[in-house]
Amino acid sequence: VVADVSRYWYNGTDWIAMSNGGDSPAPTVTESTTGRTLSVSDAKTYIRFTNAGASTVTVAPQASETWTADTEINLRSVGAGGLTIAAGAGVTLNAPSGGTLVMTEAMTVTIKRVASDVWDVIGQTVAL
Repeated sequence: VVADVSRYWYNGTDWIAMSNGGDSPAPTVTESTTGRTLSVSDAKTYIRFTNAGASTVTVAPQASETWTADTEINLRSVGAGGLTIAAGAGVTLNAPSGGTLVMTEAMTVTIKRVASDVWDVIGQTVAL
């Protein structure tokens, strides 16, 4: 039984708790591993990558995750090793103008789903 429907969304099969139900700030998730594949449960979160070594975050394709229209996820690189944003199979990531999909320490981006398997990367990345 779902008590507060405004804090959940239905993905066609299950009720999923929204990380950010309305006016509340995005919850902070700390990621200390060197690799993470994003999932639907990461929507509307702020993920801080803290590993001291190089890390990779992968955006899973629509075929494996039921991404909803306009999904947004905030990513921050805190570790000295940097963070690479990688596209899962069939996923297109649109880097910022003059940027890449690599973030050094203290850079923050938002990724936004703009179409099935197409995401815009909004924010600061490293120009190579």
